[in-house]
Amino acid sequence: MQPNVKFLTDKIEENREGSYDNLQGLLQYPTALDFLANCLGNREALIFIANDFILRLCNIHKVDIVSFASFFPNLSSDPGTVPAKLTRDAICFLAELALKLREPSYGHDKLNTIEVVVGALVNEPKINPDTKEIDVNIINESTARKNIINNLIRVMDEIQKLYPNPHDSEFTPLTIALEIEPGPLYAINSFDSIGKFCSELDQEQKKHDCLKHVGLNLDIAHWNIILFQSQLDPMEIAATLQRDHPHVFRRICHAHFSGYHRSAHFGDLSIKGGEANSSSPVKNMLGDMSPWIELLWERMKDQQHLELYKNYPNYSGYIISELEATSKTDHVTQTINNLQTQFKKLNCVFCGKM
Repeated sequence: MQPNVKFLTDKIEENREGSYDNLQGLLQYPTALDFLANCLGNREALIFIANDFILRLCNIHKVDIVSFASFFPNLSSDPGTVPAKLTRDAICFLAELALKLREPSYGHDKLNTIEVVVGALVNEPKINPDTKEIDVNIINESTARKNIINNLIRVMDEIQKLYPNPHDSEFTPLTIALEIEPGPLYAINSFDSIGKFCSELDQEQKKHDCLKHVGLNLDIAHWNIILFQSQLDPMEIAATLQRDHPHVFRRICHAHFSGYHRSAHFGDLSIKGGEANSSSPVKNMLGDMSPWIELLWERMKDQQHLELYKNYPNYSGYIISELEATSKTDHVTQTINNLQTQFKKLNCVFCGKM
């Protein structure tokens, strides 16, 4: 779920003379990043968004919130820059909001995950005043990965300060689930770079224990595109990831599920029952997804080895079906029903909600 900034600012405008008259300063911010970053530490903004936006939305659609989605491409920026600071503050506000919504009066007690994109290699684009062209600074992948980890250390340190009683054995810490984006201008854009990032994360975690709550959001469409581009067989990787790349496997803590093409992510195709069709460029059959579903089920079972997973994030227990562009409820129903059938074959519990 991503707060719609126009909706929120319109609501603030409506309440100009009402109970939210101290929020007028938020109207000046044009982007979700600026808006959310400047909500951090603003209790009135927190209550406003929780009550007048999310609570009403949930009451209308009868939904439970289990994760927040975000798209802030500056996580890979140098930690000392303004874009990086805004990104950290925006993520921390989402953490603040998640903790608020987990309170009994709101009832979203399964909201344990904040989805964050890993960031871009394009750093601080600026308009050249002389040529009127956009100048960009492209950083290398190694620098980008280092920046991401350093920003995450700062984020997780700040999030831990928000916890009411972090030593309570019943308390569930928030998890950051990093989404890998395919494409040459993203910071982690190949299977090789995923492996390097997870190894670097493991190394830094020896000094910063907070990083054990950072994991990977396995977006099945994105990972398949990356593997195709890396000339790797997605089905083979799905089948062997636990055995051959355990440092990557154990970081998987959340998942996105949708149809895809070798070069594109779909948001409007239902997942249909049937075997994988290797000759079709469109992948939206259950057989195309089965190895990944089995991988996720193995991941959920594997974390029962408590000693093995004491330094890794727990899997959220959810697969998010990304049918955000579909106009037909039947597509959502068909996808959930087919997922349910597949999970029954694996003898595991599946709860599908629309």
